[in-house]
Amino acid sequence: MGFEMYSQDERSRRWALGRALMDAEGVEALLLYENTYFTCGPSGAIVIFPRDGRPVALTDGPSSSPWVPTRPSRHAYGIAEVLREHRLHRSAVGVLGLEPYPPIHRGPLLPHSLWSQVLGLLPHVAFTSVWPGYFRLVVRHSGEELAILSEGARIAKAMADAVADALRPGTHESELSAAGLSTGYALGATPTVRVSAGGGPISPGDVVPVEIRCTYGFLEVRGRIPLMLGEPTDPVADALDRAMAGYAAGLRAIRPGNTVGQAAAAVAAQLGGPGDEPRLVGLNPLSLSAGGQEPPTGHDFVLAPGMTLALQAGHRRVTVGGTVLTTEDDAIELFTPFTGVSSGSTCS
Repeated sequence: MGFEMYSQDERSRRWALGRALMDAEGVEALLLYENTYFTCGPSGAIVIFPRDGRPVALTDGPSSSPWVPTRPSRHAYGIAEVLREHRLHRSAVGVLGLEPYPPIHRGPLLPHSLWSQVLGLLPHVAFTSVWPGYFRLVVRHSGEELAILSEGARIAKAMADAVADALRPGTHESELSAAGLSTGYALGATPTVRVSAGGGPISPGDVVPVEIRCTYGFLEVRGRIPLMLGEPTDPVADALDRAMAGYAAGLRAIRPGNTVGQAAAAVAAQLGGPGDEPRLVGLNPLSLSAGGQEPPTGHDFVLAPGMTLALQAGHRRVTVGGTVLTTEDDAIELFTPFTGVSSGSTCS
């Protein structure tokens, strides 16, 4: 889906960031694998962004973008053709999609066969990875992006409500997933619902972990919900209290000036026992991750206003989580499904 909801001013802002990245990295163009930031879609394209012109989206077939021209040439020869047209076949080109190191680029990576062909066709191009610089430029959201995130959070909340409303004795994972997915699609998002009920019918007393992910306007919000039929048992209630305490500790630590590592450590300090699951994930773009007792990737990255992160904390099968936005002061919770869905069918 092309999101014409983004204005031409937003397009100009992003293209200026792209050229600033080229300046900082000393390159004359960007090659971005399956990236929509500078094109506003389509989602599977390879994007060539020359310093002296508009980006071009290379696609598998006929397609369109609200911002840039598209070509049905998503292959190595298409990449070489565009670079030669702009006389960049002997220049330095920054690449997004080669990143095997922290901060981890959890988006698509260039296939080896494709990249080998590109190198063979363009032996005189100096390709260099630009992921860390790209991340630092795009991680802080504009006003338009924050409005899109707010709408995405509203849709995610509706998905969570639909999943909770569908919970009945004898229901299966597929029925709960279908309820959330149909709601997300109907509201114009690209949704993901993951339900872990063990495969069988759900019975009173079962704890049903649910993960909601909602992509809207190419930005993502996500959350974790512990659903349950009936009143929680004492062990479940204790696990929920423990998870909530870990979440609260992480929320307090997500402040400008703290590093990702410090925020992740705050969750781990509260949840440091067997069966605990602390996790902090950077969203939009997804790149920073901390889970369990392992050091987070990009642990030294300093938090700044305008970033979104997924924060979750769990004990055994009871996990709570949401999406938070950094501000000049305390973080804002954009999506908190574990407190937002019906109290009659959740662990709350």
